[in-house]
Amino acid sequence: MKVYYVCECCDKVYAELETEGEGYTQVNGLCAECLEEIGGRSDSFSIISQWFYN
Repeated sequence: MKVYYVCECCDKVYAELETEGEGYTQVNGLCAECLEEIGGRSDSFSIISQWFYN
């Protein structure tokens, strides 16, 4: 299965992950550029970090 990480702000795919299984899915989050723009950038940021917004 392919997992696509899609930025909620700019709608670009900023990472892909291959896992067992068939098909694909999408995970919404923020790419590094958009996260930096809104002031949320930290040295410990990675694609496996999860960000939740209301």
